[in-house]
Amino acid sequence: MARDAGPKVLLIGGGIIGCSLARELAGAGCRVTLLERDRVGSEASSAAAGILCAQLDAESPSPLLELGMESFRLFADFAAGVWKESGIDPEMDPAGTLVLDLTREDEAASRRLLQWQQQAGLPVERLSAKEIAGVEAGLSDNILGGLFFPRSGRVNPVALTRALAVAARGRGAEIREGCPVVSLRESGDRVAGVVLAGGEVLEADLVVIASGAWSSALLGRVGVAVIPVRGQMLVFEARRRPRRHVLVTPRAYLVFRRDGTVLAGSTLERAGFQKAVTPKAVMKLTASALALDPTLEGADFAGSWSGLRPGTSDGLPLLGPVRPGLLAATGHYRNGILLAPVTAALLAEWILRGKTSHSLEPFSPHRQPSFPAAEEVS
Repeated sequence: MARDAGPKVLLIGGGIIGCSLARELAGAGCRVTLLERDRVGSEASSAAAGILCAQLDAESPSPLLELGMESFRLFADFAAGVWKESGIDPEMDPAGTLVLDLTREDEAASRRLLQWQQQAGLPVERLSAKEIAGVEAGLSDNILGGLFFPRSGRVNPVALTRALAVAARGRGAEIREGCPVVSLRESGDRVAGVVLAGGEVLEADLVVIASGAWSSALLGRVGVAVIPVRGQMLVFEARRRPRRHVLVTPRAYLVFRRDGTVLAGSTLERAGFQKAVTPKAVMKLTASALALDPTLEGADFAGSWSGLRPGTSDGLPLLGPVRPGLLAATGHYRNGILLAPVTAALLAEWILRGKTSHSLEPFSPHRQPSFPAAEEVS
């Protein structure tokens, strides 16, 4: 398809989902304008740790697990392509994830997870405490064993989102920062554009809402609302080489960056749109991090932050048509980084061909949620 021959699309939201879709659609010849109320990647995408592991929270087979596994399959080529186009290394590392058992309760939960995932044919291995010490020396002496998820890894979401924006612009997309959308423009029974805060009206063939935790204000009446779920994060400057794997327990995870920083996260809190770092969270995350990796006792405390994830009542994203002229690509909760490649691919298929290679029905904005999201902890 020749450039500028496709539909005119307005994307609302400059996080990783919006930027991924901007790059995908612009590359397919669509006339793309991305509207971001602040700066690209300034909200949940920059607050995320960048863990890429679809199996981590999967307690049973689900459409979300299938979508996550497919997205991880796409991720290596996705990251490599973005790096080549932008010159920015997204630091993808597919070395895998270790889920570590520090208590008998942890161990029991891991064995349940192992049993059903092995029966389902998913890639997962049980490791003994000795085997874990062999691949990651210096961890807690209390580790009883754990699971290894080989088809997983990590990426730097700040670098990736920035790279996606550069790549999208390189493919012809227009990205407008500091450009809040206040309402949708209606034409009969369809959405035909948006109205900006200064009164400017932009027309389009399609509008896609990818504005994360703020999406519900523009979505209108749908079956599942998008709600903010706060996550607090700590960062340490480690005095050792980065560990190879992502480390996870039920109380905290550790993600090791190439620059020597270590991310310790994260809380899950229904706190509305209140972004804050609390003493309670700092104490709990620090204690959990040190209990897992005692070598961090010599690290410097380098900072903290919080972000607002776009949660839903059933834990599934909203993907696909809302009404004529309006689509949703939001509600990814803790999986926005992982699901960016597949979300961009599927929404682009729907926009360009009116059908998708992977069913979007389980993620319909008009579905009725059938089960609750995971319980929150602080």
